[in-house]
Amino acid sequence: MRFQNKKVSDLLKNMYETPTANVKEQLAIYEAKESK
Repeated sequence: MRFQNKKVSDLLKNMYETPTANVKEQLAIYEAKESK
C-alpha cells in the first residue's frame, strides 16, 4: 500500500499533526510492517 512512493506511516504523520493514541497505535503497526 503505497501512494506515490509514500509510506502509510508517513501519510498518517502528515494527516495528523498531533496523532491521537489510536493513530499512534496504527503508526506503530505500519512502521513495524514497513521495516521488514
